Amino acid sequence: MKKISLMALALLFAVCIAGCKTHKPEMVGGTKDAHGCLGAAGYTWSVVLNSCIRTFEDGVKVEDAKCNPTLASRAVFSTDSAKVEMFLPYQDAQPILLHDGKKWTDGTLTLEKVGEKWVLKR
Repeated sequence: MKKISLMALALLFAVCIAGCKTHKPEMVGGTKDAHGCLGAAGYTWSVVLNSCIRTFEDGVKVEDAKCNPTLASRAVFSTDSAKVEMFLPYQDAQPILLHDGKKWTDGTLTLEKVGEKWVLKR
């Protein structure tokens, strides 16, 4: 009887171990976007850097008259500074501005440095 109880216990243990290996719980906040960026960790895709970034680490704060004081617009420059990608909290698409010698523009938006601040103009 003791032998059967030990065998039953061993079988139950084996079933539990096998069940644990096949079940993979979904990680909370583990959803990635189409580029593999983990949004829950603050990452978003940057076209000009061709990588996942955190705009609050990789971008510069921009004075933007269209933003209220609690939201911040950010500018992320390409490695050669020929382009700047604008991350605007009120807009889904991130416009890319091209450098024209003194400022960056796309014909609608213009980014320039005024003193120590980056300013976005329309």
